[in-house]
Amino acid sequence: MSSARDNATPPTRTLDDIVAASSRAIEVFDWFGLDYCCGGDESLGLAATHAGLDPAAVIYHMHLEHNVLFPRLSGNRELADNS
Repeated sequence: MSSARDNATPPTRTLDDIVAASSRAIEVFDWFGLDYCCGGDESLGLAATHAGLDPAAVIYHMHLEHNVLFPRLSGNRELADNS
């Protein structure tokens, strides 16, 4: 049985990796003012911190408001779009 922790978006993932896996993340990043294009090589955690945001708040909105989930698969941390 999977838990909420199993579906956590790791804050170490880069913004461009997250967008490539799920275009729904674009709306969240735009709303928070996170640059996923030119600044896409930055991790979600660093980008949020540099913007004065709590990375957990960005992840919360991605998961609960936009249904962007990134489950861990068999120990592999590949991203998956649950659309």
